[in-house]
Amino acid sequence: MKLAAAAASVLALAAVGYRHWRAAQTQGRLSAIAAQVAGRPVRVHCKSLVSALVDVSGELGSVRFDAHGRPSDTTTLQHEICTRLARFPHSHHEVDCLLAVDLTTLSFASDQPPFPPGCSRSTLDTDQAVETLAHESFHLHGYRAEAAAECYGVQETAFVAERLHATPDEARALARYALLLMPLKPTEYVSSECHA
Repeated sequence: MKLAAAAASVLALAAVGYRHWRAAQTQGRLSAIAAQVAGRPVRVHCKSLVSALVDVSGELGSVRFDAHGRPSDTTTLQHEICTRLARFPHSHHEVDCLLAVDLTTLSFASDQPPFPPGCSRSTLDTDQAVETLAHESFHLHGYRAEAAAECYGVQETAFVAERLHATPDEARALARYALLLMPLKPTEYVSSECHA
């Protein structure tokens, strides 16, 4: 009985250790990408599943700015955003549907789901995760205004997707999809001056 309890404890500790190791690997990889976009050393922190369960902010990511308007060196991303980004290099089949559609001919009304033909919520969530990393990286660069970070983030979505091992075609499709979704965002994220 004691041996079984000890074995279960060892397995539980190993599982927790592995989770922390994987989280550190993901955060390190995402931090390197964010630093390339931000143009300086920065860090990506991924919320844990437990903190995501109690978070009611609705924000996909955040960067704090000090009283002088300088950004923190860290962005915090929601657990689901990090989970999608961690899986992306190994499995991004949900992007394939974007390759089969002429995205230049599509537009979405605010009362319809923004899914191109053959795509699903998973495609939207993946695009949103990639674009969120780009968006928050521009906050880390120093852009405090949401509209500026969103515009530049959409422009760099393809760059971020390629760093996550998307093919060039997949990366361009994700960027085009992110651009299509811009008018559906809250007004503080949209600028008439953005020409992505």
